[in-house]
Amino acid sequence: MSEETNNTLRQAEAKINIEGILTEKKLEVKPGKDGKNTIQGELSVKTSDTNTVKVRVFVTEFTKAGDQNKAWAGMNTVMRDFHSVAEVGLENATKVQISSGNIRLQTYMGKNGLQEGSVSYGASFVNHVDEAKAPYNPHATFEVEGYVKSIVPEVNKEGEETGRLKLNLWVPTYDGIEPMTLFVPEHLADQVQDLYEPGQTAQFDGELKNNVIVKKQVIHMAIGGDKVKKDYTYVDERVMTGGSYPYEEEKAYSAEAIKIAVANREASIEEMKKNGAAAKQAANKGNVANNVSASGRTFGGFNGFKM
Repeated sequence: MSEETNNTLRQAEAKINIEGILTEKKLEVKPGKDGKNTIQGELSVKTSDTNTVKVRVFVTEFTKAGDQNKAWAGMNTVMRDFHSVAEVGLENATKVQISSGNIRLQTYMGKNGLQEGSVSYGASFVNHVDEAKAPYNPHATFEVEGYVKSIVPEVNKEGEETGRLKLNLWVPTYDGIEPMTLFVPEHLADQVQDLYEPGQTAQFDGELKNNVIVKKQVIHMAIGGDKVKKDYTYVDERVMTGGSYPYEEEKAYSAEAIKIAVANREASIEEMKKNGAAAKQAANKGNVANNVSASGRTFGGFNGFKM
């Protein structure tokens, strides 16, 4: 019997492991909502010539119980002693390791009033790579548990299948549920289609891809020298490299619990839309009176951390 007997869902395991060169460090000490100190910001870690992953940081000085947070001293060390490429150049930048960072899923209403979703990464602990103990091994990988929603071919802008698959998951977070898409490489496509089907739960492993693809086109001019046109494609993907066998019923998410969580999520999104429409209408009324232009607002949704 599935463990979701009361139609509640356990939070899925969703974590990242990164090792690479610290390229940017944007951290600062700021007061939190309760007035106590926090370290907030973002780290950028380069794992190859083309791949750089951004990781968000939010560490409180004290726990809810009032004890010193174990992550606080470590993140202070990062702020003080770790050096980024932007600060000291590539040769002297710190090589870092993030073990068991987290995946953060979010649904929100964009400034255009449309529903949007995002996947980002967070960490509370960042270590210096000690090459005296182990060889430097740059990588950016993930592990995530998910309930299979669908498996469909990836299609490009021209409507042609690319050979890859899109493995669409529902991932239970600590207070809801969010969608997540994994891209299945062509060489794994047949295995994935043979092993998995909608309604199953499994753990999936993969690589974090975050890079820019630059295509250059030389344009020959009638007068003067040739010029080069550059087109940029931004890639932010989670590419599957492996997966477990489908979970047995005792560990798998129940279809009924998933259905209820999805319905609750849809209700929350509808509420966000109503609130957004009401706020926009109120802003427009005020702007007519004051002869200023309206601006959008962003509303938070379910996510694994909360962002």
